[in-house]
Amino acid sequence: MDESRKKILIAVGIGILILLILGLGYLLFSKSGKDNTTQRSKILELAKIYMKEGDYERALDYLDKIFLENPNDPEVEKLRKQIIEMKKKKEEELAKRELTVKVDIPKESIPIPQTKVEPVKVDKTKDIKEEAQRLLKEGIDYLKKGDINNAHERIEKSLELNENDNRAKGAYSYTTYKKGNTQKALKLANEVLSSDPNNPYAHLTKGSIFYDNSNYEEALEEFEKVISAGEDDYEMRYKMGIIYYMKKMYEDAKREFSKSIELKPDFEKAHYNLGLTYYALNDIENAKKHFNKAISINPTYSKPYINLGTIYYLEGEHEKALEYLLVAYKYEKKNDSLLVKIGNTYDKLGQPEKAMPYYAMAVKINSKNFAALYNLGNSYLFVKDDPTMARKYIEMAYSINKTDPLLLTTLGNLYLREGEIDKALSLFSEALKSDNKINEAYTGIGFAYLKKGKPSEAVKFFKKAISINPNDYNAYIGLGDAMFQESLYDEAISYYKKAIEKYQNSYRAICGLAKSYAKKADFNNAISYYKEAISIKETPDLLFELAVVLEKSGNISTAKEYYQRIKEKYPNFDKIDLVNKALENL
Repeated sequence: MDESRKKILIAVGIGILILLILGLGYLLFSKSGKDNTTQRSKILELAKIYMKEGDYERALDYLDKIFLENPNDPEVEKLRKQIIEMKKKKEEELAKRELTVKVDIPKESIPIPQTKVEPVKVDKTKDIKEEAQRLLKEGIDYLKKGDINNAHERIEKSLELNENDNRAKGAYSYTTYKKGNTQKALKLANEVLSSDPNNPYAHLTKGSIFYDNSNYEEALEEFEKVISAGEDDYEMRYKMGIIYYMKKMYEDAKREFSKSIELKPDFEKAHYNLGLTYYALNDIENAKKHFNKAISINPTYSKPYINLGTIYYLEGEHEKALEYLLVAYKYEKKNDSLLVKIGNTYDKLGQPEKAMPYYAMAVKINSKNFAALYNLGNSYLFVKDDPTMARKYIEMAYSINKTDPLLLTTLGNLYLREGEIDKALSLFSEALKSDNKINEAYTGIGFAYLKKGKPSEAVKFFKKAISINPNDYNAYIGLGDAMFQESLYDEAISYYKKAIEKYQNSYRAICGLAKSYAKKADFNNAISYYKEAISIKETPDLLFELAVVLEKSGNISTAKEYYQRIKEKYPNFDKIDLVNKALENL
């Protein structure tokens, strides 16, 4: 997998991560108007990402979208089997550890606004019950605005004036719940309902507590009773929207989020989740509209920025995506999936050196983030040219997921680079068990056979890789190396040039051309390619080979310059004796 940088998209995520409430909802469909093939490939990509993240239920949900359209899709069936097997293994492992895993999607709490409590005034000249009703009405008005503190004070005072008012008791149970005293609130609600079974606020209290405990069907029943009793509440409608969204009843979710916004137009979380719902319904423009509306209400609300960044990422507008993701990072520094997504976007923009620090920060926050580890390993390999650190992080990723074919191939190439040929071959074989269409694994096997001195065997695997991916320039380099080993220099030159057609600045292909032309005694071409290779990455070996070619071509003065350069810059070069001898002779 030489020189090619493979990135896993995560984190926020395609690694694309769209955060429902606490950040666990995901964007799914492709932009409206794109063809089915594009939509299918994006859904498959998302399913693979969630599989790598260990979110097997959501990965299977996405595959079902394709399955419903084509039950005979072999790629989907194969991936389903793989995910089901991984899910089974995870469940078995959790059972061994005696862990109880709650699979419900967590819900984002709605904080109580820290409003100033206005003095509660009682007009003692008026009838006590009339004053109680006035205060109750004031309290409910505050409640509908989301001002719990002022609502609670007035409803409590109303009860002091008329302790037998069930309507006030029901409302008081709800403000007590909102103030955090769930046990007292539930007791009050049950007391009220025992004598007033249609009390809307008592039902609202019970429904909210059911919701918090993930008893969603019971919550919906209680909320419907609130509506039947002629009351309404923006938070209740929001919670109903969340339940329907999780049940994938998107039209119902849209209705409830819209009603929540109708009751409280500045409720940013309802706009955010309505945006998610529109995206699930493949209405991208309305999704963007409500994400932006959420931001306009609360500019520090990070999740809409993440979702907008993800949408633009999927649409290929990577610079715009980065703008939104970086704003989200200002407000959410500890989100490792977001950091991976920022890294992915920098990579898409051709700025891997800027991507690397974000992967590193993600790993620091969550050392079990597979995508962060994998991409950080690749960064060390291709940005820092540090195979030791690359191996460290790739092996950490491998400890989390031993079946990802791309990771297996990358780790195999690292082992191959360090001469651990059999270990590399084992990983390449494992990669092909997971995905027999991964061309990088075939290319890796080809290079392993070259290291074993079996070029004819290697050629078969390089050609197999090219049959899968005609743009696999590493496979063309491998074919060039195989021809070089067989002393077929014209054929080697042809393959190296083919590699450069696929990847213009391929260092190894340029080196191969220089060496092949040198073997043919075509000194002009050899010198040209050696100089080009050295301009990309200077090594004492290349300098030495160029000096030898210059000497053979009769360009003695320039040859001496290169020998002298080696002596001054690389005094510990393993061929320094030959350098010194050449300088003496010249």
